[in-house]
Amino acid sequence: MSIVKEMRETMLDVRSSSLYTKFIHQLKENPSIGDHITSMLGSHECMDLVIYGLGSFEFDMRSQYQLAFALLLKEDKVFPVGNIEIYDPALSPADVKACFDLGVRVLLVNEQCQRRVEKPTLFYVPGLKFIGNLVESNFSPKQLNQVILVSYGLKYSVESAYGAFENWNRGCTSRGSLDLERDRFLWATVDYIREAIAMGKSNEELDGVDELKVEFVEVDDDDIYSKLPSMSSASDRLLMLDFFPVFFFNGESELYRADTQGEILPQLHVGGGI
Repeated sequence: MSIVKEMRETMLDVRSSSLYTKFIHQLKENPSIGDHITSMLGSHECMDLVIYGLGSFEFDMRSQYQLAFALLLKEDKVFPVGNIEIYDPALSPADVKACFDLGVRVLLVNEQCQRRVEKPTLFYVPGLKFIGNLVESNFSPKQLNQVILVSYGLKYSVESAYGAFENWNRGCTSRGSLDLERDRFLWATVDYIREAIAMGKSNEELDGVDELKVEFVEVDDDDIYSKLPSMSSASDRLLMLDFFPVFFFNGESELYRADTQGEILPQLHVGGGI
């Protein structure tokens, strides 16, 4: 059986599921969602759908379900979707061909989830690893208000990011400076995330689709800039020097720094426990 035929059958399975029926029911029962989308569109007739991090649907049934759900968002006119684009380095040649046959444009360049929106855009991001890049790249009320996110929950990612950020300021994490820079943009959005629909758990075998959430980012003023946390001055200095802390089981810790050849050099003993 061809992948395209498999995808068509998977779309039928998702469409006929009680989970999808519940999803459509939630949309119809909440007219404010439609009002929000209409307001977001303005003079635009439709929005782009961008899919990141789906994996290979040739080899993974979970990815098939996720792609089927994404395609139904357009086919069933759940959202006014125009162009659909996808990127994942795991896509196989057969995946790429199937995307073409399904009307999905495969991106050739890894955007690292850093697309700056110029029109209303629906981002379908099952994995949240780089979602902070998306927020940072669109960190203004005008741009964030044009974003709809389908994922496992931006709020959950924000909570995790804030915990990592707090740990860094206490010297209790070894996360890199780029991760922390991305995390602080996530935290600044926490008060503006509006969960519109939560799929919830399901007894049906729709792995990867259950527990998805649809979220808007609604920023009504410029206060979001004031909510962007800053690194402590001491942390800033360490980051500029490429220092990072390493903690040992005996409670001791040391700051290390990578040299220009990529080797790890011990630099400063800090002592004490975590």
